[in-house]
Amino acid sequence: MMSVFGWLVTYLIHSTLLLSGAWLCDRFLLRGRPHWQEFVWRVALVGGLVTATAQSALPLRPVAGTLSLERLNEQTSNAQQAAGPITTIVIQRGGEPRTVVISREPAAFFPVAMATSPRVFPWQTAALSVWGMGAVALLGALGLSWRSLRRRIEDRRRLEGEPIGDVLAELAARKPVVRAPLISATDEVPVPMALGLRRPEILLPERVALELSVKAQESVLAHELGHIVRRDPLYRLLVAAFVRVFFFQPLNFVAARKLAAAAEQLADDWAAERTARPLDLAECLTKVARWAMVSAPPSMVPAMALGTSELRQRVERLVKGEWLSMRTKRTVWALPIASIVLTALYLLAPCATGVAEAKDKPPKPPPMLRTGTHVPPAPPAPPPLPGRAADADVDDDADEDQDEQCEAQRHPHGKHKHFKGRHFGGRFASPPPHPPAPHAPRAPRAPHAPHAPPAPHAPPAPPSPPMFDADDFDVFVMPPLPPMPPPPPPMPNFDGLRVDVDVDVDMEELHEHLAELHEQMSELRAKIRQKTMKAVQKEMKQARKEAEKARKQAQREAERARRRAQRERDANDDDADDDED
Repeated sequence: MMSVFGWLVTYLIHSTLLLSGAWLCDRFLLRGRPHWQEFVWRVALVGGLVTATAQSALPLRPVAGTLSLERLNEQTSNAQQAAGPITTIVIQRGGEPRTVVISREPAAFFPVAMATSPRVFPWQTAALSVWGMGAVALLGALGLSWRSLRRRIEDRRRLEGEPIGDVLAELAARKPVVRAPLISATDEVPVPMALGLRRPEILLPERVALELSVKAQESVLAHELGHIVRRDPLYRLLVAAFVRVFFFQPLNFVAARKLAAAAEQLADDWAAERTARPLDLAECLTKVARWAMVSAPPSMVPAMALGTSELRQRVERLVKGEWLSMRTKRTVWALPIASIVLTALYLLAPCATGVAEAKDKPPKPPPMLRTGTHVPPAPPAPPPLPGRAADADVDDDADEDQDEQCEAQRHPHGKHKHFKGRHFGGRFASPPPHPPAPHAPRAPRAPHAPHAPPAPHAPPAPPSPPMFDADDFDVFVMPPLPPMPPPPPPMPNFDGLRVDVDVDVDMEELHEHLAELHEQMSELRAKIRQKTMKAVQKEMKQARKEAEKARKQAQREAERARRRAQRERDANDDDADDDED
């Protein structure tokens, strides 16, 4: 799971660098060159995925270094382990010290397992879960949109045997010859569009045959045929799925919009070259743009007029004849340049995986197992007074029995976690405790009467079975204690505080205000569309004036030539009459 998260972070870094560079090239270097714009945006869209996968899979370390996510794991793990308190108790038995470590730290129960297996933070798991659910939801919405479009156009009417179908067949038969797609019409779509992956099809609104002239119909069909020849329906669907899977990269949506705009310009160029009538295509674009303002077509299929921001640029290219100078395609240096850019990004850009390096490092023990100081032996107890050895032995046995009973009461079920000290290089798991204080000498007792014989001493009680093997196990850990509940927060002082609870919200007034805002937004959109259409109409009017001026000039030239020829004929007739006379 860590490797997947690191791969996603690496892709985010690389794609940001590539898409930012593509935006700069598109804005300052490639304006008016749709072939290069399309190529650069495609490389930027997919290149981040390629370089991130290569850096995650190959062992080569990039020049910019590696952002180790494993280091974050270690820091948080150490902070969690250092939070638990540790208590050390030294028990003296027969001159040999025994250390008891009591800890509430979970790592004390499973130190080896926790040292060898890396932790995964909840925030990484949550991020991966959000990414997966978001991608599935967006892909599902895309599939539902495609299915809804299919349902809406199920009753479309075929147009292969009608005059507009013959126009499409004649366009496809021109050199270079292309395969004629299917053609149909329906009232469910606002603008012409090209769709279909295995069986391409041009879908037209019914108003195309009613409101457009034959030349305009030919321009519409040539534009959509250009989309099909370029396989734009397939590319548009793949780009839509890609940006929805990697939705956390906002620049992907910018790339998708730029690719759609470049595809529309290239389809315009193909149609203008096919029909040799770019002005008719420009006029047709303005008409179809009015249809698109009513309802927008789906974004996963290429349509003739999408948005008004690129419409003016497309009309200007067709009117000014810029498509003639941009008909040359990309040079042979396009692929080598893209390979050099991706290789440089792979070698220089930072990587955020950080898992391959963590696998080769030896596991680190928990903080409580890294101390290397042995518990110093306690000083031996002073010898008992003469004549009282038996009493001292009895007292020592009683003390040992009492200690064992206390330990049995502390662990009634006998379940203890023991770890051998030699498993960790002879190191104990606790900081060095202070040596116990030496036993104070016993106070002498009053001597017994000489005539009273000493009472026989009772046989010592058999020792209880040990809870652990003292020879093999030196350290054990008691189970964690339940945490103490936090103290209740102090009650705030509300003296002198006045709260006005008479708050009344007029929902009707709120709805009226929202309705006014919607009306203002609608008016603003209408004004923007009106200004755009006025600008386009002004350009078209200027183009018509220039064409009309050229036509009148040609008529004047023709009239002058006709008059000159008439004068020459009259002069020849006069000469012939003079000869006859």
